[in-house]
Amino acid sequence: MRDFNREWARACAAFGPRCRTDEGAVFAYRFTLAQVSKWDYFHPNSEGQQILADITFDKGFDWSNDTL
Repeated sequence: MRDFNREWARACAAFGPRCRTDEGAVFAYRFTLAQVSKWDYFHPNSEGQQILADITFDKGFDWSNDTL
């Protein structure tokens, strides 16, 4: 996954300022057991999904039009 994130960042940098990544923030987050589904103990539950959404929102986009 580190290789994927590195290549994603490289591709995004080559694309230009309109391309943004979360700089690996989602990958770096360590879930607690309380944030993982009890059905499969792999996928995030609703609390874990909320955390992913928060991280993505905070790190992924500034929601401005300055790059258009």
